[in-house]
Amino acid sequence: MVSGVSVAAKTDHLCSQLAGELALRHNVLFWDTTSLIKTAKTTREVSPFCKTFSPVLLRNFLSQPSQSLHLLRGPLEGPRVEQDDMARLLKDAFDYLFVLSGPTWDLGYLNLLDHAKAVLLIGTSAPHDLTDLHRHLEEFARHKYPRALGQVVITHLQNASAEFLAECERKLDHPLLAALNPDFFSEHVRSLAQLLGGIHTTHTKSHP
Repeated sequence: MVSGVSVAAKTDHLCSQLAGELALRHNVLFWDTTSLIKTAKTTREVSPFCKTFSPVLLRNFLSQPSQSLHLLRGPLEGPRVEQDDMARLLKDAFDYLFVLSGPTWDLGYLNLLDHAKAVLLIGTSAPHDLTDLHRHLEEFARHKYPRALGQVVITHLQNASAEFLAECERKLDHPLLAALNPDFFSEHVRSLAQLLGGIHTTHTKSHP
């Protein structure tokens, strides 16, 4: 899952770039729960086929012309059993799922969390963003999820010193997964994609 804490972090752009980078070598789904991608199929269109689609059929259904990236839009809805069926099919069909969803901590968000391997919390190094990031990290424990599920990515950092990054981690009481410099955005996206690949591989080996 990918959740931004501020507009300035440009979370949707980062999420699409990460998904696109991994889609060069893997089957990847970019799922926008806010329904902004109008060319994508909706979750309501997929739901009737959760019992009948194979992973290959689902990938074909969600494919985009001239793109290696697959797209889906809309919230995870319906009875819990139907939500679980959809989540299971999506996991079987794709190597990576990037689920773009605001950190609302409502029932819909918590249902998505139940299926998440990691949650990228995206923000800037602005004081109010660091405060919000820390608050959302605390929400994991409050809702009985491991705090380590949250992976913090700081964007729009230019020439940040090691001391400054250490101070950010102190305020968050949490390590940074990545700090992205806009001057080297493409390179940093590729590096972050490799890190996520490592997280995915570790989780897969520990949860066969």
